[in-house]
Amino acid sequence: MLGVAAAVLSGGCRATARSPFSEEGSILFAVVNQSTTNTRVIVRGGEQALRLGLVFAQETRRFELPWVGTAELVAELSRSAGGERYETMPFSVKPGDQLVLTIERDLYMSRLRYGRAREGREPAKAP
Repeated sequence: MLGVAAAVLSGGCRATARSPFSEEGSILFAVVNQSTTNTRVIVRGGEQALRLGLVFAQETRRFELPWVGTAELVAELSRSAGGERYETMPFSVKPGDQLVLTIERDLYMSRLRYGRAREGREPAKAP
């Protein structure tokens, strides 16, 4: 999968609510899948969700996410094999931040940290 299928969902937001996903800055978000299973990744901020797509087993993918100000985000991981789901603890980001989500064999052992991924393709821009 070369492209990143991303969709911004606007479920029940008021007109005055500001989406954390916009064009006023960006963060680099790397996903390192160290497991042997493909994992679907969604990043949520408030009531907005950005689907990053499927990250294949033993693959590193980089994304450039559009961002506004600081917001509390959660990364949601899911696998179709076994129906496993996991959500990271909420984390705060601001434009220019670089985050790495490492997916482990046991999803609940997956972790998010500030930093850079050592390998992978150039960041894919989310629309």
